[in-house]
Amino acid sequence: MIIRAAAVACVACLLMTSAAWAQFGEGEAIAQFRDASNPAGESRQQTLLSIDKFLDFRMDYKLNHAAAAAGAPGAPEVPATGAPGAPEVPAAAGAPKAPEANLWFRHFTPFVEYGYDSNRDRRLNGLDSNLHAGTVGMTFQTVYDVVVGAMFNHTYASGNGAGHTNTTMDSNNATFFFAKNWDLLYAGTTLTFGGADLRMRVPGMRTTTDIDSFAVTPYIGIAGYEKGPFSFYTTLSCIFRFQDYDYSAPIPSDTSRDATLVLMNRFNYALNEKCVLTGIFDWNKVVGNHPVDLPHGDIDSCWFTLGAKFRYRLTEKVELYTGYCAQVGNQAFEDHQVNVGMSVAF
Repeated sequence: MIIRAAAVACVACLLMTSAAWAQFGEGEAIAQFRDASNPAGESRQQTLLSIDKFLDFRMDYKLNHAAAAAGAPGAPEVPATGAPGAPEVPAAAGAPKAPEANLWFRHFTPFVEYGYDSNRDRRLNGLDSNLHAGTVGMTFQTVYDVVVGAMFNHTYASGNGAGHTNTTMDSNNATFFFAKNWDLLYAGTTLTFGGADLRMRVPGMRTTTDIDSFAVTPYIGIAGYEKGPFSFYTTLSCIFRFQDYDYSAPIPSDTSRDATLVLMNRFNYALNEKCVLTGIFDWNKVVGNHPVDLPHGDIDSCWFTLGAKFRYRLTEKVELYTGYCAQVGNQAFEDHQVNVGMSVAF
């Protein structure tokens, strides 16, 4: 009789644990990672950051060449003859020949960035989450005007929700990207590999989740306007993401996959030789999400990203930047992001 009572109690405890997970744990896993409409998804953040880094590179390249052509004092030098697209400059008679630029590795620019993200899930049992992220990376230009880059990101998140739910998360993401410039067009691809440890505590239950993710994002864009201090870029990308969830017992492992279209618009104005102001207006649309049988409410599959970024060239080589953006028009989430960073050109 005692053994039977213990078995019944064990089964009841197991059912209560599963129920608690279904009510709170699964909701947090969705809020932080699984839900394709969640703007705080780190793979999405890293993808959009990599495209922004490429667009900044292109804009600086155009501005520097325009300033050099105009003979502006202190303007960076035009790449040496032999670089793709560089004008030919005849050498004076008897003058020593200038060394050619390294066509495989030019304009090396490492950067470091800190970001803070406040995210609130408005749905039933949704969590209020705060994320702190640090990113280091670099970009450079190689042959055929191809821009190559890599980034590493670490994020720590904490969240609180209904039923005294408490969650913490550590995630790491490695991102690689490359893009090709033409006259008015550009195209590229971003690859992101990530892993995260999610730790959750609700009354009577503790659980952990290991999450492995992969995202690939092809994109194509057009320079709608590039003249003087003004420039405007429109970029269409599609983020394909796959995630594998390894829950602690008694929850079985699971997978999810989603796809999101992002139409990025960047309006740039160079206030002077040192300052550039960028306006951000993105349209986001989830076009595929599996599974969709979510336990705590339907997702909002469309939203807009509005914001601004300010870049200041401290010296000829060092640049400081900061930005803010918010997700609007999303009934499921409220999200605000602030970032500061520094880059050094070599």
